Amino acid sequence: MGIRRLRTRVPSLNLSNRVILSMHKDQDLPEQEPISPAEPSPSEAPIVAEASLAPTKKIESPGRKKGGGGPSRETSQATQEALLEIEKMTTPEEKINRSLEFMRSSLAQAGNPRFKDFWDMRHQALNLFKENLAAASRAHLWSAYVELSSEARRLKEILDEQSAFASEQIELAISALEKDLAEYNELISQMKPVAIVASSSAMKGKRELYEQLQGELNLLNTLAARINALRKEIIKTDMRMKTKAKFFDKLSIAGDRIFPRRKELVKQISQQFLQDIRHFVDEDFSREISKPQPLYIIREEIKVLQGIAKILTLNTQSFKETREMLSSCWDKIRECEKKKKEEYAQKRQASQQNADIVIEKIKLLSANAEKEGAMLPQLQVEAREIQDFMRTLDLDREAVHSLKTQIKQVLQPLIDREKSVEDARVEKQRQEEQEKREKGLALMRKAEDLLVRAESIPLAQIIETKASLEREFSEAAPGKAEKLRFEKLMKRLLDAIVDKKEKDLLNLPAQDREALTQLKEILQERHKARDEIKKNLEVHRKALGGSGFDFEKAMLYREIMDNDKERLGKINESIIEIEAKIAEIEG
Repeated sequence: MGIRRLRTRVPSLNLSNRVILSMHKDQDLPEQEPISPAEPSPSEAPIVAEASLAPTKKIESPGRKKGGGGPSRETSQATQEALLEIEKMTTPEEKINRSLEFMRSSLAQAGNPRFKDFWDMRHQALNLFKENLAAASRAHLWSAYVELSSEARRLKEILDEQSAFASEQIELAISALEKDLAEYNELISQMKPVAIVASSSAMKGKRELYEQLQGELNLLNTLAARINALRKEIIKTDMRMKTKAKFFDKLSIAGDRIFPRRKELVKQISQQFLQDIRHFVDEDFSREISKPQPLYIIREEIKVLQGIAKILTLNTQSFKETREMLSSCWDKIRECEKKKKEEYAQKRQASQQNADIVIEKIKLLSANAEKEGAMLPQLQVEAREIQDFMRTLDLDREAVHSLKTQIKQVLQPLIDREKSVEDARVEKQRQEEQEKREKGLALMRKAEDLLVRAESIPLAQIIETKASLEREFSEAAPGKAEKLRFEKLMKRLLDAIVDKKEKDLLNLPAQDREALTQLKEILQERHKARDEIKKNLEVHRKALGGSGFDFEKAMLYREIMDNDKERLGKINESIIEIEAKIAEIEG
């Protein structure tokens, strides 16, 4: 009767498209362990139930603790109430029937299936099959359990197929966005520079900075627009809330890399541009209008700066302030036009007077340079102080160039003297390196001579001489090329030592050679036996780790493994003894 009742409820599980779309919007399916394609037969149900308990996360009842802590898994209120009701029942059949009824109601209820409650109760029901049940009841209940599990799997597959296509295109778009973020630096390098910045003389020193900031802002603006478009698309697209949450999480992660960086760059470029405009208005603009050049050049510069303000991504406050400051420059140009010639003449005269002051300081510097024991670093400090003082004075370009030339002429003799000292130091270093190279070559010649006389020299003397040569060569610290040649000679010496050892071994008495041969054969057999034991241990360990044996078989495999480990230890000791004996005979 239970099976017939289940089959009468199955059509209600194959929901219409309208109901599926409703679940598609509202139901967030929990993650569950996969159901195997082929369920076992009722007669195998107890074995499967016991075998599957090991890797399964057991869902404790609300009042049950695990190791003194809280519940091992969080469950819904409905599941907790059902578990409390099941605990009060006495027979296993009643408990399983109540579990199956709860699972069936979780799938076949009106509205959205409660998949999380289904899978939680499925875990609990699987544990109940371990209890003593009649064969007929076990077969009947297990069949209903398997059919419910299969139906849940089919229903979940239907829901997954409904949202697959809807999320596939969004997934591709998000993947493309993530790929662009992964190649962020490469995309920045491909961005075209803001050409109008290069046409401004006031911004010439900050050209690279503005091109870098605005180029990255252009990329961030594009990426931000794509994220906003994807958010709108996800909101109006029907899909599971879990899938939407996953997409929103991905977009949130991408947005965390874009929007804070964009806000920071907008603030940085706005502050920098506002600072540069203030500097231009307060300092550069005042100096520019006093230069003997047509005023239309200054007007063009202001127009360029106004054009740059429109192109750069500035905040509203900075844009407003820069426009106001640049507009005020036009009035200053008209006011300064009348005074331009007079101020230029006055500046020329002041420049000459300031140059005379600097010339007096240069004469003092020249007197200090002619003193005995004059040091170049100290004079360079004085020269920098004079140049710093020159920056505080109003000097025209010709005066500055002339004064710097005079300072350079004062310091040049000392610079030449320092250069000669440095050349002497470099020459001394070169000679030391040459001596190291010659010492290394001498040691290599000794190594070659030792290699030639290796046949007539005792083995111990060859080994000792080789170690001495290596030590002396290491202390000489030669170059890379000499080191490679020396290492090649040492390898040839090592081959000669090995050959000499083999010849000495062949000169052993026949009795020792026969014993040595037998020991090597025994050693080879021990190695084979050790490899075989290790292979068996690995096979037993994998079989035991599969959790496919009952308690009796597991104990048998553990006993076999313990015996193999004991044999392996004895064989290892035997190998060590045989190798020591072989070394003693060869020695």
